[in-house]
Formats: sequence, structure tokens, C-alpha cells
Amino acid sequence: MACRIVLAFVVWSAAVATGSAADWFTDCWQNFWTDWHRNNCWPEPFVYPDRASVWCVYDAQVAKGWQMQNLLGPAHFDPSGDKLSPAGMAKLRTILTQPPPDFRTVFIERAWTQEATAKRLDAAQQAVAQLVQGPMPEVLVSDSQVLGTPAEYVNAVKNSYYQNLPAVKLPPPQSIDVGNAN
Repeated sequence: MACRIVLAFVVWSAAVATGSAADWFTDCWQNFWTDWHRNNCWPEPFVYPDRASVWCVYDAQVAKGWQMQNLLGPAHFDPSGDKLSPAGMAKLRTILTQPPPDFRTVFIERAWTQEATAKRLDAAQQAVAQLVQGPMPEVLVSDSQVLGTPAEYVNAVKNSYYQNLPAVKLPPPQSIDVGNAN
């Protein structure tokens, strides 16, 4: 046993005597303790990056949801694209008043041409300037598409349905024989 202690002391002395060997020995000893502490507190250092990765996805979904909610599409503009339609003005008023202030960015659906997109963007910015007093919200172009159907089309389908309903015909009344109930 004493021989082993002496041998360990000799190896340690030789390692300390040479600079590079001393650095290697010190680094190895430091890495041992770093690994020991890391293993003994194992789940804690890795929980926070995992949580952050989940929240990043959640935040992206929330931002995309607000973008879809605040998106003005072709049905919100006049056919020329020079100004907002009445439905577009109502939607814009809702965007500028209902969501929390951090989520009042107005998004414009990108048109087929740059000129049409620029007309829509200009029309939306002018309408925002008319409606807002104070800090102006951003008006941005989006590649997302409005999900839904124009109200004019839905109204035409509903009216067509009601116009083509057949007349209501009730069957003739039948007599009820109460004498043979038993």
C-alpha cells in the first residue's frame, strides 16, 4: 500500500514539474469535477432549453394566428384596389380596436403583381391614417391567404336557397279511432 502511495506521489510530482503535463493534469482534474457536478444536477440544466424550444414553437403559432386574424384579402378592397371596400373598412376598424395593442399590425395579402400589391398597401395605409390617432400600427405585406368566402357569394347562395324552397304541404288530417284503444 505504501508503495502505491509513493508511486502516486512520484507521478504527481513529475506531472507538476513539467508545465504541459501539469496543465494536462489540472485540466483533467477540473473536467472530472465539472462532469461530476453536471451528472449530479442532471435534469436541471437541460430543462430550460427544452422549455424554450417548446415556447418558441408556441410563440410562432400565436404570431401566425394573429397574422391570419389581421389579414386583409382581395374581398376587402374595391376591384380597382385603390381603396378599401366597406367590408375592408369594417375589418380594419376591428383590427385597430379589438386586439391587444401589441397585435394590431395590419397584414395585406400579396396580389399577383407588384403594382396591385402596392395599390393595396397604399390604400390600407391611407385608411389606417384616417382611423388612427396616435402611434400608427405597421401595415405589412403577407404571403398568407385569407381563409373564407366573400360575403356577397354567401348571401347569393342563401338567397338562392330560400327562393328555390318547395312550398310546404301538410298531409290531410286523419281521423283517430279511440274506440279500439284497448
